[in-house]
Amino acid sequence: MAQSNDDEIPLHVTLLNFVVNGYGFLLTIAAGGLICANIFGMLGHAVNILGKLELSRQHLMHGGWLLGVLAAGVGGAIKWWKTKPIVIPHKSSRSELEEPQGTRHGVLGSMFWCGVIGTVLGVMLGLSFVLLWFSVAYSPIAPESWVKSIKTVEHRRPNGRREHGVSSNHPMLWYAFGIPVGLGTVSGLACGAFVPVHSLDETGDGACP
Repeated sequence: MAQSNDDEIPLHVTLLNFVVNGYGFLLTIAAGGLICANIFGMLGHAVNILGKLELSRQHLMHGGWLLGVLAAGVGGAIKWWKTKPIVIPHKSSRSELEEPQGTRHGVLGSMFWCGVIGTVLGVMLGLSFVLLWFSVAYSPIAPESWVKSIKTVEHRRPNGRREHGVSSNHPMLWYAFGIPVGLGTVSGLACGAFVPVHSLDETGDGACP
């Protein structure tokens, strides 16, 4: 029996699913490289202190980054290959074409809510770009200016315990975070100016078209 056209997944949904999964895979290998680079760096620092050796901490971190990227990449690829795609058939109905129920906000209200959503999405995307930036900065292919901009900072808790972290004032890092946030906010406000937002009524039938 031939499959109905209503059960076919639209092309844009397939492409969106591919982009989201691909970007998630990219973040996975970036996080794996960053974590392993820091672990190897701390181990090298401890070995140099305890064993009074002179191991190159940067070379160890580069090796850890490569190992982390390889391990995360292989693990992510295996998981991706074994995971079966979830098929959600989409069937249009007359109810979807009707005017959504609930209170319709004005232009300012729609711009506010869409702006908030756009800002939140921009922050999430910006944080993912920050993760990618730090991962590349710890890699063997990082530009010299990126590597020199990373500094180790020490924090003291009220109980006297020391915690170490990293920071950077490189302009590219601020661009990687600020541009997605700005674009998300502006896009949300523009969307809210043209797309009306409906709040949920007491029956929960409200929707945003």
